[in-house]
Amino acid sequence: MGILTHTEWVTLPMRPRSLTTNNRAGSKRPRPAKESKMMRFLIVDDDERIREMIKTVVADDSAVFFECGDGAQARARYAEHKPDWVLMDVAMPEMDGLTATRQIMSDDPAARIVIVTAHDSAAVRAEARGAGACSYMLKENLFKLREILMTTA
Repeated sequence: MGILTHTEWVTLPMRPRSLTTNNRAGSKRPRPAKESKMMRFLIVDDDERIREMIKTVVADDSAVFFECGDGAQARARYAEHKPDWVLMDVAMPEMDGLTATRQIMSDDPAARIVIVTAHDSAAVRAEARGAGACSYMLKENLFKLREILMTTA
């Protein structure tokens, strides 16, 4: 895949995700039917204003949001809520988003993580892909986020 301009985004290969998920031990936990109808998001960004903007862009009547301000908190929040999507920043104070992405993917290989960042770098894109993110987009294009989520769902 070539280097993209600052206005493009990458959709990386998706892993199928069913209404049941595997945990590390290999046991399956069914998701309650009520939860399966609501799109659940974990937004991980150290800037509360960005988290609010992301919520505004993807919100609809069936969206539920969970938030945290650092990659170090993301793993626990993911395990607690099992969201359909994680919207992850890269640069955060305690733990960067790429490390958090690797940890979440290690715990749940079916996790769907979109890197939402201001860093337009081929190296960061490659690292995001290697960490297991399914998509990468720039914060300056937040209005495309909804399109990404619908086309890769």
